[in-house]
Amino acid sequence: MKKFLTLLTAFVLLTSCHFLDEKPTTSLGDEDAYGSTGALEAQIYGVLMRFYGDAMITGNMNEFLMDCSGLIHWGDAPSRLTDAQQRWTCSFAFTQYSSHPLNYNEYCGFFAVVDRATRLLEHLPDSPVDEGFKREIGGEARFYRALAYFYLVRGWGDVPLRTRTATNYEESNAPRDAFWKVYAQIVEDLEYAFENMRDYGRTLEVAGQAAGRPCRWAAQSLLSYVYLTIGTLTAHSDDNFWDPAKRQERYGVSQPDFSGALDGITASSSMEDVSKKAFEEALRCAEDVIQNGPYELAPKYQDLFRWTNPEDYTLKERIFVLTNSPESGTSASNYTAIRSLPRFPEGTANVSVNNNNYGRWRPTRFVYQKWCETHGGVKGDAQTTSEIYVSCPDPRFDVTIWHDGYTRQDTGDFLELYPSPGRVFNRIYNADMEPFFRKYLDPTYDANSGRADFYVLRFAEVYLIAAEAAANLSTGAGDANWQKAMEYVETVHARARHSVPDGEPDAEFPKWESNRFQDAADPHQALINGIFWERIFELYAEGHEYWDTHRMGATWLAENIAQPIVDFLLLPEQQYDRYDRAAPNDRNFCLRHYGSNTPPYRTAPADLRGSLILEFPQQEIVSNHGISQEDATNDFLTVHPVTQ
Repeated sequence: MKKFLTLLTAFVLLTSCHFLDEKPTTSLGDEDAYGSTGALEAQIYGVLMRFYGDAMITGNMNEFLMDCSGLIHWGDAPSRLTDAQQRWTCSFAFTQYSSHPLNYNEYCGFFAVVDRATRLLEHLPDSPVDEGFKREIGGEARFYRALAYFYLVRGWGDVPLRTRTATNYEESNAPRDAFWKVYAQIVEDLEYAFENMRDYGRTLEVAGQAAGRPCRWAAQSLLSYVYLTIGTLTAHSDDNFWDPAKRQERYGVSQPDFSGALDGITASSSMEDVSKKAFEEALRCAEDVIQNGPYELAPKYQDLFRWTNPEDYTLKERIFVLTNSPESGTSASNYTAIRSLPRFPEGTANVSVNNNNYGRWRPTRFVYQKWCETHGGVKGDAQTTSEIYVSCPDPRFDVTIWHDGYTRQDTGDFLELYPSPGRVFNRIYNADMEPFFRKYLDPTYDANSGRADFYVLRFAEVYLIAAEAAANLSTGAGDANWQKAMEYVETVHARARHSVPDGEPDAEFPKWESNRFQDAADPHQALINGIFWERIFELYAEGHEYWDTHRMGATWLAENIAQPIVDFLLLPEQQYDRYDRAAPNDRNFCLRHYGSNTPPYRTAPADLRGSLILEFPQQEIVSNHGISQEDATNDFLTVHPVTQ
């Protein structure tokens, strides 16, 4: 891979804040830029590199966007809530405000991927390189474009759909297109990618596994997730982010038209038919990957987050990874370690460099307790811990969350963390008292950089996609699709139970008994909700939280995330007076963590409907004359741009 970096330096495109203004940085002709296999490799690598960056997936996005899921929290005092740009308070509405600084940067970053990929695709036909090689590059470019648009359409709904680069000023001012048209383009790109990208062996031959380059089966894996998302959106069509009246006014149709994305679906198909077809396609694609693809689950869960052995970077569970391995040649921003680990943590190279950005995105107590409750957690025996879970026998738990305490390498001091008895109630709020994420505990991390990779898509997720699609297709507890869903989840569970030290018996948890959901008031929904939480536990801190909490409608978000979080914050064990302590208000967790005794989250479905997608970036409205303020307003917008 490194042999292409010199070419990349010459050919890579520089992105301005407005994605439509992206221009080449050199005057090299097309023959130089696209005229050899090495040049094309440099070009496709340049597309890939746009997924990195300060505002992107391994940058600030997890800190700010994942907060909007309610399942990840900023790791700092309530003084953050007084930030003039309201970068954290908007998370209480489960969205990013129009003027949030990361909102526009994320938007531009993904469109930079789209623009680079599209420009490469336009130049491929005239390249003198072998046609087979060009198809491989074209397939990979389409994969990256589809992935970028998948982030964009889930984030902002209607976005400009660009399949050719702008050649003049008028073309650069592109209006928003209906989100179902964007999904149709994503499906088209991924189908092309699956047919034309390199297979697994060929990818290893050209780039090596540690470089993070995806093979054709990555396209089929992503397609399963795209279909699953369409299925969940349309299964909750009367409770989602679009307003039929505004759709009729804006596009001449009152309901989404997924005929371009799903064979056999027409513009007049019912949303029930669309949803069923989408789930069928999600299951088909996921099962194709499971049965015929080249991937394997890592033998043990902790192998995925070890970052010490060369084989850690070549696991066959890796489908698409943003990599920082020594072999990758990347030098882009990777904030996952510093923004999730504690200060001077044991097990890393850092003993002296102090960086105050440590631990800025953290697991929530709500997820901590939910995970323990679900998979055999044990409650404490101290006065302060008798009614909370303090440990969980699921082996994934300790790999993911750093709790109880850690040793600071610079001083040798042991610092207690929640849920140690002295850290359940805080007299003075201290961010060091809350748990940290542990997945990115990289031994080379030195407070500025590290070698921990970021999984965008891995094989365990494909099993969970198959499980959720099958669960949605089930028509009754115990039918064939129900059994499929249970079996796919248990495949992931079995690996987790085996993730114990060599020589020890498998753990008892996680495990679903065959009748786990059959006695629920609504067994079907209970199964679907159970799979949702398994996605959270398996993939926690891997960037899925916002997307998964926002695709099943406002009522689901209210009933399963918003209201339960509020109820959790008001539990007696999160308060103070039951333990007869002095200065009770100083130890009220909600007050210390959110600056108020009243949990600030929105809980009404009517309010949350406007939060199912992000507010459209104000800077894009200003710079893109094809989009008016009225056109940029989301259908059920209930929050407003920040007043500067």
